[in-house]
Amino acid sequence: MRKLSELRQRIDQIDEQLLQLLNERAELAKQIGEIKSRNDKPFFTPEREQMIYRRLQQLNRGPLTQEQIVGIFREIISISRALEKAPTVAYWGPEGTFTHAAALKCFGRAAHYISVESIPDVFAAVEQANADYGVVPIENSLAGVVPETLDMFPLTNARICAEVYVP
Repeated sequence: MRKLSELRQRIDQIDEQLLQLLNERAELAKQIGEIKSRNDKPFFTPEREQMIYRRLQQLNRGPLTQEQIVGIFREIISISRALEKAPTVAYWGPEGTFTHAAALKCFGRAAHYISVESIPDVFAAVEQANADYGVVPIENSLAGVVPETLDMFPLTNARICAEVYVP
């Protein structure tokens, strides 16, 4: 059995490699952000992020779980996106609500968050360019479909760009 000091030394070596690779990834993300900016492309592309998660889950052989892999890479992607352009995200309700959890699950911790008091306030924040994205409930486990959210779509230019399930 290896000694504790040997194991820690190996972890230190791996951490150095991870640091180098994360910085290399960050540089590439910045370059991608510049290309997106020049070509007027969206900075948030949920389809691409889902492809990354699925690919990494297929490659994962453990001991990390699939959920842990997604959680780790959600934050890496969130930080990378912030290097391109950190999005401002409006969500309904205080911190700790399901809507806040959905926002974090979608955008990660590197986004800027604005808590608002009502569903119409989320739409207004996006319409008035106070937020790049809004997170609202379409349906929930207690009441089913949330009509207040659905009623707002025809009244605004908002569109759905991602869907998040919060258990």
